Amino acid sequence: MDYFVIYCPELEEVYAMKAMEGVFGKLRVTPTGNNQQMFVKWAEDYLFEKHIESLKALKPHVEPPERKEWVV
Repeated sequence: MDYFVIYCPELEEVYAMKAMEGVFGKLRVTPTGNNQQMFVKWAEDYLFEKHIESLKALKPHVEPPERKEWVV
């Protein structure tokens, strides 16, 4: 799965978006002038930390396989 990772130097935040969500668009950090909620991509929903936590929740922790010595 491909992601776009965006760094905002003004806020010192990193955001991640799935590539299938589009190449175009904006992440909103402040409320709209008319209080519109539909179709708004709130920046806080795309924080990199939230993205990592959701990925960890999908995949259970896997222990590395036992190391076996090879005899030649």
